[in-house]
Amino acid sequence: MNAIRQIVRPLNGRISIDIPKEYQQNSFEVIILPIDEVPDKEQIQAKMARFLETLPPTEPDLTDSDILAEIKDVRAKRYE
Repeated sequence: MNAIRQIVRPLNGRISIDIPKEYQQNSFEVIILPIDEVPDKEQIQAKMARFLETLPPTEPDLTDSDILAEIKDVRAKRYE
């Protein structure tokens, strides 16, 4: 199932959603789900904490040149 997720604020009691061209001939189910507002600083700290949990517990033995070579490799594959 393809889905579009957006966080939007109502304007004058209305919400506007731009539908991508490939979806314009479809019918849709719309669910309005209020979210709790989290201050930006707390939200960033929570995302950073989740990201840090994904990192290995020890530092890898990589040099700066190893990192640069890997970046170049990924970029080359991306634009093949």
